[in-house]
Amino acid sequence: MLNILLIWSKLLEIGTCGTISPTIFFQALSSDNSEVTTLKLNTEYIIKFDFTLPSSHDSNVDYFKITLTGFSSLRNPDSSKYFKNPTTDGKSYIRFSFDYTQYTPSIIFYATTGASLVEHTCKGQSFSGTTDLSIYSSDIKTFTLAGGTITIDSISPSNRIFDLKSTYTIKLTFENSLSVNPNSLTFTIPSGLQSGTPITCTGNPSTSIQCSYDSEKQLIIITSLDSTKTQTILLDFNNPKSPTTFLTFNNFITKIDNILVDTSSTSLVVNGYNDGILADVQIESGSYKVGQNGAFIKYTFKNINDIEPSFQFELTLPSDIQWDLTSKSCSLSVAGVLKGCDYEKSSTNAQLITVTITISNSISGGTSIILTINSIITPYTFKSATGFSLKVIKDTVEYDKKISFGSLTMTQQSGITLSFFEKTELKNGAQSTYTFNTQFETAQPDGTKITFTLPGYLLDNVNKVEFYNFNPYTGSNLLVISSAATITIQLTGALDKNQIYVTKIYNVVNKDSIGTITAETVLGTYKISSTDQGTALTVSSGDPNTITINSLDIEKKLLGVLDTYYFKIQLFNQPSDGSTIIVTMPENFSVDIANQECKAAVDKTKGFTVDTCQVNSQEISIKTSAIISKNLEFRLNNLIRNPKVSQSTYFFQIRTQRGTTIIDESSSSDSLLQFKLNCPATPSLFCKECDISNNCLSCYTDVSITPNIYLFEKKCVSTCGQKYYSDSSNACKSCPDNCLECTSSTVCQSCSDDTNYELKNSKCVKKCNEKQFDYNGICTLCNENCNTCIDQSTKCTSCGTTNNLLYQNKCISQCPTGIFQVGFSCIACTSPCKTCSTGPTACLTCVANYYYKKTSLSCVTDCGTRYFQDGSECTQCSDPCNNCSSSTICIDCITGYYFFNNSCISTVPSGYYQSGNTLIKCPNICGNCISETECTSCPTNQYLLSKQCIDKCPDKYYSLNFVCYSCDASCLLCSSSTVCTLCPDNYLHLSGKCYQNCPTKYYSLDQQCLSCQSSCATCVNGLECKTCPTSSPYMSSNLCVSTCLANYYIKEYACIKCSNECATCDDKGCLTCIENYKYLNQTCVTSCPSGYQDLNNVGICEIVTSSEEQLISNLQENKYIPIPFTIVAIIMILSVAVAKISKSETFIPGSAVGLLGLIIVGSWTVLLILQLDYILEKLEMYLIMGSIGVHIILNLINLCVVKHSTKGDIAFNQWYAARRSNSCAYIFLNVLSVLSFTMTRFYFSRYFGFRFLKCRLSDVDNMVGMNIINGLCAFFCCIPALIASVLLAYRDQQREQLFISSIDSFIVTIIFAICLICETQKDENFFEENNNGSAPHSLQVIPDYFQTKRSKRFSFDESINGQQFVKNEQDHEPSFPKIDESIEYKDNQSFQKMMHSQMIFKQEIPDPKKDNFNLSQEEMIIKIQSNDVSEPVSVIESSREYQNRIQEQKRLEELQRQEELKKIELEKLAELKRIEDEIKQQELEKVRREKELLQLEEQKKQQEQLIQQQQETMKLERIKEEQRQTELAEQEQRRIAELKRIEEEIQAEKVRQEEQKLKQQEEEQKRLQEELEQKKREEEIKQLLEEQRLQALKEQELLQSKSNKIILVDQDDDDAGWNIEDEENQEQSIDQGYQKQLQKEVILDENNDVEDNWDVPAQGFVSIQPKSHLKKDKQIEEPQNPFRGENQRYVAQSDLLKFSSDDQDDEDDWAKNQISPSEFNVLNQRFNQNDHSVTQVDRSNKFSSTGQNFTSLIKRPTQPDPETISDSDSVNKCEQFPKIKQTKGPKKQNQGQHKRMQLQRQKIQQKGKQNIKTNDIQF
Repeated sequence: MLNILLIWSKLLEIGTCGTISPTIFFQALSSDNSEVTTLKLNTEYIIKFDFTLPSSHDSNVDYFKITLTGFSSLRNPDSSKYFKNPTTDGKSYIRFSFDYTQYTPSIIFYATTGASLVEHTCKGQSFSGTTDLSIYSSDIKTFTLAGGTITIDSISPSNRIFDLKSTYTIKLTFENSLSVNPNSLTFTIPSGLQSGTPITCTGNPSTSIQCSYDSEKQLIIITSLDSTKTQTILLDFNNPKSPTTFLTFNNFITKIDNILVDTSSTSLVVNGYNDGILADVQIESGSYKVGQNGAFIKYTFKNINDIEPSFQFELTLPSDIQWDLTSKSCSLSVAGVLKGCDYEKSSTNAQLITVTITISNSISGGTSIILTINSIITPYTFKSATGFSLKVIKDTVEYDKKISFGSLTMTQQSGITLSFFEKTELKNGAQSTYTFNTQFETAQPDGTKITFTLPGYLLDNVNKVEFYNFNPYTGSNLLVISSAATITIQLTGALDKNQIYVTKIYNVVNKDSIGTITAETVLGTYKISSTDQGTALTVSSGDPNTITINSLDIEKKLLGVLDTYYFKIQLFNQPSDGSTIIVTMPENFSVDIANQECKAAVDKTKGFTVDTCQVNSQEISIKTSAIISKNLEFRLNNLIRNPKVSQSTYFFQIRTQRGTTIIDESSSSDSLLQFKLNCPATPSLFCKECDISNNCLSCYTDVSITPNIYLFEKKCVSTCGQKYYSDSSNACKSCPDNCLECTSSTVCQSCSDDTNYELKNSKCVKKCNEKQFDYNGICTLCNENCNTCIDQSTKCTSCGTTNNLLYQNKCISQCPTGIFQVGFSCIACTSPCKTCSTGPTACLTCVANYYYKKTSLSCVTDCGTRYFQDGSECTQCSDPCNNCSSSTICIDCITGYYFFNNSCISTVPSGYYQSGNTLIKCPNICGNCISETECTSCPTNQYLLSKQCIDKCPDKYYSLNFVCYSCDASCLLCSSSTVCTLCPDNYLHLSGKCYQNCPTKYYSLDQQCLSCQSSCATCVNGLECKTCPTSSPYMSSNLCVSTCLANYYIKEYACIKCSNECATCDDKGCLTCIENYKYLNQTCVTSCPSGYQDLNNVGICEIVTSSEEQLISNLQENKYIPIPFTIVAIIMILSVAVAKISKSETFIPGSAVGLLGLIIVGSWTVLLILQLDYILEKLEMYLIMGSIGVHIILNLINLCVVKHSTKGDIAFNQWYAARRSNSCAYIFLNVLSVLSFTMTRFYFSRYFGFRFLKCRLSDVDNMVGMNIINGLCAFFCCIPALIASVLLAYRDQQREQLFISSIDSFIVTIIFAICLICETQKDENFFEENNNGSAPHSLQVIPDYFQTKRSKRFSFDESINGQQFVKNEQDHEPSFPKIDESIEYKDNQSFQKMMHSQMIFKQEIPDPKKDNFNLSQEEMIIKIQSNDVSEPVSVIESSREYQNRIQEQKRLEELQRQEELKKIELEKLAELKRIEDEIKQQELEKVRREKELLQLEEQKKQQEQLIQQQQETMKLERIKEEQRQTELAEQEQRRIAELKRIEEEIQAEKVRQEEQKLKQQEEEQKRLQEELEQKKREEEIKQLLEEQRLQALKEQELLQSKSNKIILVDQDDDDAGWNIEDEENQEQSIDQGYQKQLQKEVILDENNDVEDNWDVPAQGFVSIQPKSHLKKDKQIEEPQNPFRGENQRYVAQSDLLKFSSDDQDDEDDWAKNQISPSEFNVLNQRFNQNDHSVTQVDRSNKFSSTGQNFTSLIKRPTQPDPETISDSDSVNKCEQFPKIKQTKGPKKQNQGQHKRMQLQRQKIQQKGKQNIKTNDIQF
C-alpha cells in the first residue's frame, strides 16, 4: 500500500484509452518508480489505469478486463480501486470484478515489454457477466517503445593489404538481447570490400550463426545469434583494391522476427589499407670491420599490418654478406611480447633465412620494431652491400615486406698480424730469405691479393715468395715493385681467420737499420685487411758487413810524431748521403787538434765529400754529405800522433755508420791496418832509421820512447861507454888518448891509467915521483919541507917529518890560532865555511857562492827542501810551501796542498787539474778537466761529450748547458731527452717524438707525421680524408663534414653534388630547384612543358587541364593589356605644363590630380585583374583591394565634404550661377568623383584658364576637409599600392605582363601621391581675383613652378625719382620701387605709357647647362632722366640686340625640343639598362657558383698551406739552431772586432784632436780675412745706395714738373703699366665737355692678339683717370677679373705698386663720383660675356650720373704721391711686400718694360696732348 502511495505522488505520463472517460494511464519503471515516456524492450513497467465509468455495473455479474498486446508478460496488480479479484493469463489480459466504493476507478499492474519493437497496446473494457458483451470500452492505448543501441566495440582485419583475403573480427555489444528466434543481424558492406560466396563466418559465443550476402541491398545478414549481448563475429572478406585506404562500417541492425530491436548510432572506420610495403627499414651492423664473423644485423622498421603469433620473418642478405649460423640467436624489441625466436637457412637460397618468433600477443600495426639476428659475416670489401629484403609472412602470404632496400658499408679494415721473424743472412747488404708468420683477423676469400711492403729494403732480386701450402709465387704470378718496396701475390684459395700462415720471401737485401714489414689485402679494388689494424713486423737491423782494406800508407812510421795516414778501402754496402766514416785509432794514439783542424786534415778524398769531421777520444768521425762509390780513399794529414811505446798490437779499425747503426766495419786485427815502424823495435835493436839490413842510421832522441838514444856502431845504445862520448847528433865518438871518460874530443873527465896518468886541465898526463911536480910536462923537485907539491915547488900538498903540519899548501910545525889540526893538516873552517865557531863545520859565515843555513850552522850551495835563498843566507819557507823561492813564492807544496800561481792552495781552481800535488792548466780544448785528456767542461761555444770538447754535439745527442747528452734511442737529432727534432730513416717525426707509424688523425710525409684535416678520422694526406669520425660522418670532396651543403645529398655517408639546376636533391633526382628553374618530376626545367603550369608561381610545374591552360595562356607572357598608364600620365602632366605656360593661372597640382584620378584607379584595377586567380591567396592582392576599397570610401566621404564646403559659400554660389557651363562641369565632375574623388579637385584647377574650372570659395580654409582626404589617400591608398607593386614586380618577374604592369602602377602611384600632397599647398590668396592674371602680361612675374633660382633675380641699377629698387637677398624676389605720389605728373597717360613701354622686363629662361649666363638678359632696367617724367627718356635697343634676342628665343626653343628628344632617348636607354640588369643578374648567379667552387679550392689551398707551414716550421727550427751556433761564433768575432774598434777609435780620437787644433788656427785666420772683406763690401753698398738715392731725387724732380697724370692699369697682369702725364692744368673747372676731352677711349682688342700695340685682355678693361680726380690718401686700384688666378694678381701687385697693410676694403673708400664694387662686378661680368665693343665713356655715362670715371673693385696697395716716386722706384721697391711671392721671370720682364716705358714717355711728350691717340699707348 505504501508503494502505491509513492507512485501516486509522482508526475506520471498520462495516456487515454477508448471511450471510457476520462481514461488515464500512468507508467513507470518498476525498479525505481521514476516516470518514463518511452518504454524500453525487455523491461518491466508499473502501469496505472485511472478512469471513470459512465454508469454503475452489477458487481456480482459484470467484470472489467484489460487486454494487452506486444507485452511478454503480466503480473497481478498491487492494488486496484473499485475492482476486486484480479485474474490474469500472465501475458495478454487481466480481469477484475466490480467493487463499488467511493473511489474513482483505478488499476495498477506490472507488464514486461517484448523483445522487439512490435506494437504494444492496452485497452480497458467492461463486460456484462451474463452475456460477456462489452458494455463500455476505452480507446486503444499504443505505447511508445524505443529500440536499443548497438555499440561497435572494434573491427580488426587480420591484414590490411590491398585485395588480399582478410578475416575481419567484429566485436559488438547489443543493448537488447536476441532472446527470440528467428533473429538476425545486418549491416551494410563498406564500398570496396569484397565478399566471397558463400561467406565464411564464425561467432563467439554464437557458434551456430549463418551468414549471407544480399547483393541487391548490399547487406551482410547474420542469423541464429544467441541471447548474449556481447558478440564476436569473424567474417572473411577480400580487402579493397588500391587506392582505397579506409573503410567505414555502419548501419548495424538487429531484428527479431524481422522486427527491429537495436541499431548502431555510430560508425567505425577501419583505415591503414596498404600495399604491404614497409616505408623505411634501417639496417645496422654490429661490426663495420670487413670480413668480420659473428656480427649481428639489426632491422629497424614499423610494421604496417598486425603481426600475429603464427607469423614469420623472411630475411634475405645481399650476396656480399653471408649468414653465420654457428651460434644462432635473435631478439625482438617489443617489450613483453617475445617468448622465443629461432631461424633456419633456406635450403635453396643461402642468403635467405626464415625467422620464427613466438609471441604472447599480437603486435599491432605502426609499432616500432627492432629485429636483431646473430650473426652475419660482414662484406669483405668497402663496397656498399645493397639489396636487403624483409618479409612478414604467414602460410606463404606476404603481409609486410620491403624488397631490395638499404645498404651496408664497411668502414674499418680487419687486422693482419705479422710475427716470428728470422732471416738466413744477418749481415747488412746480404741477400737473405725472410721467414715470418701471417695471421688474419677475418677470413680472406679466394682471389684476394696480399701486398707486403718493406720500406727501405732493396727488392730487385726478389724472385720467389712462398705462402702457406700454395704453389710458390714466381714469374708472372709475383709482382715486385722495387720503387714502392712492395711484393704482391694473389691467393688461389680462401684463408681462415686467426690461423697462422708461414710466409717466406727470398733474396731480400738486408737493411743496415731497423725495418718494418707491413701487409694489406685487397679484393678487387677494395681493401680488406691491413697491419694498420693489426701488428706490423719489426725487423732488426743487420750485422755490420766487412770493409775490405786495399791499403794503408803511413808517411813517417815513427814513434811519438804527427804522422800522415792514407787509407784506401772498399765498402760492402754503399751508405746513403749523410752517413759517417769512423776511424778508430789504436791505444796510445792521439789526435793533435791544436796543431791541425780535423776537417782540414781530411784531404785527397775520393768517392765521397766531407761535411764535418770530429774527434771523440780514439775515434775520428768523418760525416759525409755525399757518397758516390763503394771504393773510398782519404788521407789524414798530420792529424794522428803516433805512440811513444812500440807494440805489435796496434791495429786501426774503420766502420761506416748511419746514426748509431753500423753498416760495414773492418776486422779488428786486419794486418793491412796494423801500425808498423820503419825499423824493428826490439830491446837489442831500436832504430829510428835503418838500412835494408836493419842497421841503424839514426836513433830516437826522446828517452820516453827508448833509452837507446845513442848511435854506436850502427846500433842504438843507451850509453856510448868508456872512452866514448856523444856528439850533437847522439853519435858515439872516441875520447882522446889515455881518457877513460870524456865529454868531447878535447875534454877528459877521467883517465884510463890512474897509476901512471892523472887528469890535469881536462887532459890525461903522465904522473911524477914523490917530491916532484909536473911543470909544463917536466917533473920538478918540490920544496924541501914538502913531501909532495903541485904547480910549484912551494905549493905543498903534504909535508915531511920535520914540519909535518900542512896549512895553506905550506908545511909548518904548529897550526895557527883558530885553525884546527886534523891529523897532519891544519884545517881551517870546513869549506865552504868562511868562518866557523866551535868546529870546522860549525860555520858562521860562508865563502862566495855558498849560503849560510843558520839552523844547521852550515854553508850550502843549495838551501834544499823548505828553504829559499835570502841574500847569502837560507831562510825556511812558511807553511804550506814545501819549497819556495821567497817568502811569498812557493815552488812546491806539502802534502794536502796544490801548487798554483807560486802559491799553495787546498782546492783545485777552475781550469786546472791535479797531477800529484801540482795543479796543471787544462788544455785549451777544455774549460775544466781532471787530466790532460779528460775535460769536465768546455770553453765558450764548445760542447762536452765523453770528457772531450767538440765544436757541436754529434747526431743522437743534444746540448744542455754546453754538455752533450744522449737522445732517446729512436731519435737521430733531438733538443732534449724527450724532444726529437730528426728521426732515422725508418721512423716518422711528430711533436718531438719518433714513431714507426703515425698515430690516428695523422699521416706521413717526408718522414714527418702531419696532422690530418681537422674533420678527418684518418686521411691519405692533409687534404684527403680516408675515413670520417661520427661527429662529421659525411665525406665531401675528400673532406669530412657534419652536414652536406644545400645542393648535395647523402648517399652511403658521402655528399654527392646535385645537378647544377637543383637546389636540393636526393639520389633519385631534384627535390627543389634554384632560381629561374621550375620543378617537374624530380627534374628542374627552365619552363613548364605543355600540359603543365606553375599555377601558384612557386616554381612547381603542375598538371593542368586544357581549359585551365587556355585560361592561363590568356594572361600569360607577351599578352599585354594595352593601357600604358605611365605614358598617359606623362602626357597629362605635359598638358598641364603646356597649360601653365599658355595660361599662368593654371594650378598645376590641382590639374594633375584631377587628370590622374581615373588613371590611378585603372592601374590598380589592372593589377587586380591580372592576379584574379590568386585574389585570396597573396598579400599583394589584399593590399591592392584595400587601396581600392579605401579609395571608394574616400570618394563617398569626399562628396559629403565637398557638399559641406560649398554649401552657403557666397563665392562658390556666384561662380556656380555665373554660367551654365560652370554648373554642368560641377555636376559632371561630381558624378565622376564616385570613381575618384580627385575629379572634384579639377574644378579648382583653372586648367588652360577654362572658366568652368575656376571654382572659387570664400576662404581657402574651407578646403581643409579636402586636404585631409588627400593626405588619407596618399597614406592609406598609395603606400599599400606601392608595396603591392614592388612585391608583384619582385616575385613575378617571369610573368612579363604582370611585371610591366607592376612597374607601370608603381610609377603612376608615386606621381599621383606627390601631386596629392602638392595639391594641399594653397596659399591664403589662392582664390583672390588679382592673384594671377590681373596684371598686364608684360609685367607678370613667372610663377615659382617654372622659375629657376637665377630667373627670380632682378637687378635695378637705376632709380626713379631718386629711389632705387630694393632687392631681397634671401628669396631674390624683386620689389618694385615706390613712386613718389606727391609729384604731379603733367600727363598721367604719358606716365602710364612710359611705364608700359619703357619699363622693359628682359625675362628669359636661361640655359640650365650654362651657369654663367648673361646677367643683362635677366635684369629689368628702368631709365628715367631727371625728375621730369612727362617726357621720359626711352631706351632704344639697337637692331642688332633685337635680332640677338630673337635668335636667343629660337635657340631656347631648339634646346627645349632637343631636351624632349633626349628624354625619349633616356627612356630607351632605361629600357636597355633594365635588359642589361637582367643579363647581369644571370651573370651574378654564374659568379656565385664560381665563388662556391673557388671557396672549395680555397679550402684545399688553405690545407696545403697548413702543410707547407708545418714543413717550413720544421725547417725554420733547424735553421734557427744553425743560426744560433753561427751567432755565438759571430758574437765572439764581434767582441774581438769591438776591442779592435775601440783601440782604433782611441787612436783616431787622438789624431782628430790634433787636426782640430790645426783647423781652429786656420779658421781664425779666415775669420779675420772675412771681417776685412765685409767692411769693404759695406762701404761699397753705402756708396751704391747713395748713388741710387741721388738718381731717385732726379727722377722725382722730373715727375713734379708734370701737371697731370693718367694712370693706366694693365688688366692681364703682364706687368706692363705706367703713368702718363697730362699737360693740362688739373685745377681748372670740370664740366661735362672737359671731362669727355680728358677721358681716353680704351678700345677692346677684339682679336686679342699679342701683336697689337694696344693689348687689352678680353676679360679685363682699362681705367684712365685724371690725377685731379684722385684723392691723395686714396689708393690707385686695379679692376680685378674674378676669373683671374691668384698668381697673376700677386705679380701685378708686386711689380707695380707698393703694399700698405693699413688699407681697408670697405665701401666708404669710394668717392661719390665712382661706382661701387658690386656695380663694378655687374659691369665687369657683362663686359666679359657680351663679346662686343663698348667704350669706357659709354659705360661711365650708363652707370654714373656725373659722367666721371670709376675705379676698380680690387684695391691697389697704397702708393705715395705720384709726384715723388718714379715708375722705376715702384718696381724696384717690390721687395717691401713680404706676402707676395716673386720669381726671377717677372723681374726680368719688368726691366724690359721699364725701358719701353721710357721710350713711350718721350714719344708722348713730343706729340703733345692734342695729338695723343689710343694707338700711341702700348702695353
